[in-house]
Amino acid sequence: MKSEIIQLKNVRIIYPSLLKKNIYDGKETKYQATFIIPKSNQVIKQLQEQMESIKEFKFDGKIPKTFSYCLKNIDDVREDNNKYSAEDYNDSFLLTAKSNYKPLVVENYQNTNPVTGKKEQVHITDELKIKSGDYVNSFIELIPYDKPNKGISAKLLAVQFWQHGEAFPNRTPSFDVFIDQENTQNNIFEIPDDMDF
Repeated sequence: MKSEIIQLKNVRIIYPSLLKKNIYDGKETKYQATFIIPKSNQVIKQLQEQMESIKEFKFDGKIPKTFSYCLKNIDDVREDNNKYSAEDYNDSFLLTAKSNYKPLVVENYQNTNPVTGKKEQVHITDELKIKSGDYVNSFIELIPYDKPNKGISAKLLAVQFWQHGEAFPNRTPSFDVFIDQENTQNNIFEIPDDMDF
C-alpha cells in the first residue's frame, strides 16, 4: 500500500523548524512543524480514513494500547500538556510532521524567470519568515512504523507561507527582575545580560 500525499490548506503552524533541524536536549533531531487543524476542516476526514486504511493493511487492524498517532485531538493532548490551554486551540486537532530531509519551503507568490519567461516558486531562506501562529499550506505523507513501538507518523514534505497570523501561542513572559515600590530604595533595577530586547 502506497500512502497518498495529503495537502493541508490554510492551517496555522506552531513550533516550526523548517530550515534547521529541531534541537532537543542539545541534539539535532529532525525538521518539523505542528499544524492546528479545525475539526470542521474536511482534511480531518481524509486523514482519519487513510489512517484506518494503514492500520488494516499494515497492522491487520491489531492495534496495541501504546499505538501512537501523529494526529491528536486537542482535548486528549490538554490532559498532559498545559501549553495547549489557549482558546486558539479549541475544537481542533494537532498534527506533527517531521522529516530527516529539509522540506520545500516557499512563498505565497511566484516570480517570472527572465530567461524562460516561466513562473517559478520563490524559496524562503529566512527562518524567521514563518513563525508560530502564521497560516500556511503544507504537503504531508502518512507513514506507518513498527519499531520500537507501533504507530503512524507524518512526513513533512513542503510548506508554503500563506499569511501572517497573530503570534501564537499567546503567553505573557514572567519577569522576576522588576522591583516593588516599597523596596525601591533598597534595590537597583538591572536588566539581566541574557535578556535580548
